[in-house]
Amino acid sequence: MKYHLCCILIHHTRKGSSHTQDSVLGSKSLTSASTGTILIETENEFSTRGKLRFILRSKKEIINIKKDDKGINWILDDMDEEINEHIDRNILFIINALAKEKSRKIEGNCQELVANMNLDLNPRGLFKYLSKHKMILAQNNISFSRKRNGKERTIELVFSPENDTCDIS
Repeated sequence: MKYHLCCILIHHTRKGSSHTQDSVLGSKSLTSASTGTILIETENEFSTRGKLRFILRSKKEIINIKKDDKGINWILDDMDEEINEHIDRNILFIINALAKEKSRKIEGNCQELVANMNLDLNPRGLFKYLSKHKMILAQNNISFSRKRNGKERTIELVFSPENDTCDIS
């Protein structure tokens, strides 16, 4: 502190979740001797977007970063809107099935829907799964509702491409 020096130790081994300083504990407990951590978080090794997370004694901040045009270096991401590169595989199957359907609508009981769309889900939890991912489905112009036909409960999924606001730039 007297000479205004800072030492940044780069340690590539990550243990556990990366939301705390304790997530980078190495065999010698590196974080117990440090005053903070700077982490680069990405969805996977092929991600082009990520977060630079500062977990310091006097500063806690998250900065969005992205790969440069050559895909080599990380640079600051000036986008206001956060883009999630990863979409659950089952959501992609639902989007694809509805986009291929001429009527833009699929209806059936949970077992039929899971089988027809090749979903990797327990049919009993389908509506709960759809509710959990409602925002992603809405961003892709898909709505859903429960219906009851006599004794049978069904789910209706509807794709409305006329509401599409896809950014092609």
